[in-house]
Amino acid sequence: MKCIFFLLLLVLSACTVSGQAKVKTEAPGTLTGATSQPVLQPTVDPALASGALLSTWGEGKAPYKISLVDPATGQNVAGFEPISLAPMNLSAYALSSDVKKLAVVEAHGQFCEEYSGGTACRGNADVLHLVDIPDRQEVSVKLPENGWVDLLVFSPDATRLALVKNAAKSSTLMILDTGAGRIMGQRVLQFRPTLLTYTKDGVNLVVYGQPLGTLPGISKPGSPHVLLVEATSLEVQWDQQLEGIVSGYWCSENCTSSLDQWLSVDWEPAVIPSQDGRQLYILHADEDRLTTVDFNTRTAQSTVIRIAQSWFERFLAFTAGVAKAKGSYTGVTKKAAISPDGKLIYLVVVTTNPIRGADGNSQSVEAKLELQVIDMKRSQLVASREIHIPGTWIAADGVKFTPDGAFLILNGWKDGDRWAKVFDVKSLNRVANLDGWELVVARQVDGQPVTLGDKVQYGVPAEFALLNPRTFEIGEIWKVESTYAAWLSR
Repeated sequence: MKCIFFLLLLVLSACTVSGQAKVKTEAPGTLTGATSQPVLQPTVDPALASGALLSTWGEGKAPYKISLVDPATGQNVAGFEPISLAPMNLSAYALSSDVKKLAVVEAHGQFCEEYSGGTACRGNADVLHLVDIPDRQEVSVKLPENGWVDLLVFSPDATRLALVKNAAKSSTLMILDTGAGRIMGQRVLQFRPTLLTYTKDGVNLVVYGQPLGTLPGISKPGSPHVLLVEATSLEVQWDQQLEGIVSGYWCSENCTSSLDQWLSVDWEPAVIPSQDGRQLYILHADEDRLTTVDFNTRTAQSTVIRIAQSWFERFLAFTAGVAKAKGSYTGVTKKAAISPDGKLIYLVVVTTNPIRGADGNSQSVEAKLELQVIDMKRSQLVASREIHIPGTWIAADGVKFTPDGAFLILNGWKDGDRWAKVFDVKSLNRVANLDGWELVVARQVDGQPVTLGDKVQYGVPAEFALLNPRTFEIGEIWKVESTYAAWLSR
C-alpha cells in the first residue's frame, strides 16, 4: 500500500521540466532584497480583493502560475495578472498566516535515493522563491547542495522561513530572512524530519522525525526524535529520543524473496503540535496511547487512552458485530487535529490488514477507518464511529476543522480516486459525502475563510468550486485547462 501511495505522490508532486526563473537567483547567503524585481506592475491592492490563490502548471520556460481568482467563478480578479515562475515542486510551498507571503521551491531534474528495494525520486530543490503577493515582489535564493524539500514554514511574523533539505543520508535545517532573501543559518540533523513548526511566539522551532533504517524501506528505522532549537541561531535547546514510540515502514516477512512476496508493516502515529507550539501530542500507531511532549518542562509523558466509563456501554454497542480481518495486520496510520478550544483530539485511524490466500500469501488488503474523539486532559476515548468506504486500497490524508469549528473535514483516497467527508463535531453525524473531490479550507487574500473543492484527474481538465460553508453543497463548477492545478492554502 505504501509503495502505491508513494508512487502516486511522485507523479503529482515530483515531476518537473527544465526552465529559467524570471528573476535573478543568488548564491547561498547572498543579500538580494535590494535588487529584487517586481514580478508585474501593480494596478490594485490585492489585499482588498476577495480572491483565492490558485496555482496552475502549463508549458514554456515559466510554466508555473499563481493566480488570484474569484473562487465562485474561476475568473481572475481584476487588476491582478498571474505571477509566472519557473518549474516548481507543487507540493513544496508555504503561505504566511496572513496569506501575504508565499514560499515555493523551484525544482530542476530529480533527486533519487534507494527505498524499499527500488528507487524513490523527487524534484531536486534548486531555488527558493519568496513572493510578496500584495507588492508583487519576488526574491529568489539559490539552495545549496542537491536534495529535496517538503517541509517549509513561515515564522508567525513572516520575517523568517524555516525549511528542511533532505539528501540520501542526511537532512539540513535552514533559516532564511524573508525580506533580504538570505540564508541566516543551517544545522545538520541526525534524523529525517516529518514535522517542522514554530512556537506561537516565534522564539523556537520544533522538529520531529526519525532516523532512516540501514536499508530505507526495508530495515526497521530508529526511534523518533524531538528537537527544540532557537529559531534564529538554531542552537539546540533540547533533544529527546522517544524510544517508546513505534513508527516507520519496513519489511517484516519474506524479505529475502522477490518484492511481490514481501509483507511490510507501516506504523504512522499522529503527531500534532498544540496551538501555542509548547506541546506536541503523539497518538501511538501500535496501541491506544498518548504521549505528550512538553517543551516548557522538557519532559515526555505517556498515558494509556481509556474508554470513558460514562460512554462505555455505547462503545460496546457500537463495536458489536464488527468483523475483524484474518491474519496479522499490515499497519496503522493515524491523522489528527486539535479542536479549536484545545481540549479534544479528533483522530482518524486507518487499519490495513492483508487478506491471505490458501497458500498463505497475501493477495490483497482490507482497510478499516474509524473516527475517534480523545479528551486530552483525561486521556480518554469519549466518542467513536466507523467510516465505511467501499474499496480495497483506502487512505486518509487530512483532518481539518472548518473555520467556525462546527464541522470536521476528512480527505482521502480509495483505489486511486479522491474522497471527502464532512462530520458534525458534536454528534459525529455525517453531513456530506463527496466522491472524487478534495475539500480545502483556505483564506482569501482579504482574510475571509472559504471552503473550496477541487477535482483533479490526470489527463482531464481540473474542476473547482466554492462550497456552501454550512451544507457543503457544491456551487458552480468551473474548469482549468492545465496539466495540473491546485488551491494554495495553509
